[in-house]
Amino acid sequence: MKTNADLALEQFMENVASHSMEVLQDDGKYRHLRFSHNGSSIYHFNIVTWPGYLAIAGDMGDFMFSRLPDMFDFFRSEKPGLFINASYWAQKLRAGSSKGPQLAKVWSEEAFKRNVLRQFDNWAEFQDDEARTAEMRAKLNRDVLECGYFKEEAQQAVLDWDNELFDLTEVWEHDCTDFDHHYLICCYAIAWAIQQYDAAKEEA
Repeated sequence: MKTNADLALEQFMENVASHSMEVLQDDGKYRHLRFSHNGSSIYHFNIVTWPGYLAIAGDMGDFMFSRLPDMFDFFRSEKPGLFINASYWAQKLRAGSSKGPQLAKVWSEEAFKRNVLRQFDNWAEFQDDEARTAEMRAKLNRDVLECGYFKEEAQQAVLDWDNELFDLTEVWEHDCTDFDHHYLICCYAIAWAIQQYDAAKEEA
């Protein structure tokens, strides 16, 4: 099964298949690069750096990072292909007074279901009544797992779950979020943009 990162990479590469780079500023750590298809606003994005910061803005999403004096050094990778480190990079996100991974994550139905089923499996492991276990799983599917698409509905379903044999109190001890699709695409956009920039420098 493809991961969210795999899907984001596929979409990104499809979106930028005909993109080219326009250098609007290139003065040491001060850069402004624009990527688009013949100047179109569709899937265009800008990369802007200044000492200690890098911002990406455009049709794919808007994020700002801060870590090293030259942020191109932070995002460059010696690994082959288009490599991103979504988890570590998210720790360097900035937005107003907020910072960190919470700026890159959203509610995940899949993560919620994994956490619920993990708790169920731990309970089921010690049961010797297969019929009762199957009945419990069917009830869990109907009353909880089918309510996981929205965070508020999932929270209410867990609150409403009332069963003396099996409770869901530990569900919230695990992360029920995942990286936002647009965040992942922007990570690939940054890595790809730096590759295009470095290649152009080598050819110059």
